[in-house]
Amino acid sequence: MAPTVSITNATDHLYCMYPLQQRPQGTYIEMDLRDGTMTADYDGEIGGGVPESVWNGDVIRLPLPTPELTASKINEIMEGIVDDAQELVNAYHDEQTDRHTLNDAIYSLQHRVEAWEFADDPSATITVTSPEEWFETITTYDSTVVTIDDSDNITTITAGTTDEEIERFASTLPTVDDNTGAPLVFEPSISYWLERIRDQLDTIEDA
Repeated sequence: MAPTVSITNATDHLYCMYPLQQRPQGTYIEMDLRDGTMTADYDGEIGGGVPESVWNGDVIRLPLPTPELTASKINEIMEGIVDDAQELVNAYHDEQTDRHTLNDAIYSLQHRVEAWEFADDPSATITVTSPEEWFETITTYDSTVVTIDDSDNITTITAGTTDEEIERFASTLPTVDDNTGAPLVFEPSISYWLERIRDQLDTIEDA
């Protein structure tokens, strides 16, 4: 007997872009046809490698329409495809289902997920912004100090600024877009950006 589909809701957005990469990692709904579990995740591998279970077709991945979806929109999609997902699980466990028929059903569901409408819902996606766009005051460089001012927070970065001080400042910044109520994500992260500024200052001091 085929198992019943069980959804594990997303609790946060899945947006992830690794340092030095040009685009964020792909995101997807993962459906384990063996036990009926449905989850959502981002691709942790650069270059698109997949586990053996995915390669063998026991686990399928349904690409999401954009990596910037909020957790609530991801959960909405999972709830919206649960009936189709149950049919897939049933077919997988039915010995009379041939692989061609199962693959056709998988491709159809993949297309449905990728085409999911979200453009008219401003709260469906997170807000991704760069530190340079967020901080209205121009960041000034000299040989020892960089001052960053976003009207609410001011910090001074020197070659001797510690990781703990950088993390402390980053933790004071907003995490929600006031205009849409969606999560606010800095790309690159504030911590990574400030660490690079500090390292550049360290190079200047050593010159």
